[in-house]
Amino acid sequence: MRITQKAVATLAAAVSFTGIAVLNCDTATAAVPVTLSFQVQSDDTNLDEYLGSDVLTRDPSLGYQNWTVTPLDDGSVTIKGTHYGKCIATNGPGKNVTQKPCSQNDLAQRWFLDLTSDTTVIESAKSPEFVLQANGPDRTVTTEYALAAQNQQWTAYQK
Repeated sequence: MRITQKAVATLAAAVSFTGIAVLNCDTATAAVPVTLSFQVQSDDTNLDEYLGSDVLTRDPSLGYQNWTVTPLDDGSVTIKGTHYGKCIATNGPGKNVTQKPCSQNDLAQRWFLDLTSDTTVIESAKSPEFVLQANGPDRTVTTEYALAAQNQQWTAYQK
């Protein structure tokens, strides 16, 4: 799913009401990052920075689970951990998702998602039709073919 200008405007209205963030919707691009946590529907674990290298899903009571989502001009976003300051990156279909120094020019670090829905897939811009997939508690997240499975459905929320 891609963030459209309409979705950005809807998100801006919702988040300004809740105080999560304020987006500039007068321009063609969203301007302000939003800090969120992501919980997978299959087992209610959260996307976690853990050691600053691989991305895992872990118990939501643990730390290192806040991510700064920064909208980019093409409708994609970067997802940057607030503890280590690295962005999540795909390493290709079926491979572990890792954290790397952020670069908006690195297509592997660009993702499409829909923050206006209760749940969303987090789709790779580099490998379209491949999404973040949780593989159980304390296991590494991978990028897999989108199947609409619960371990590919994420809820974004303010932790």
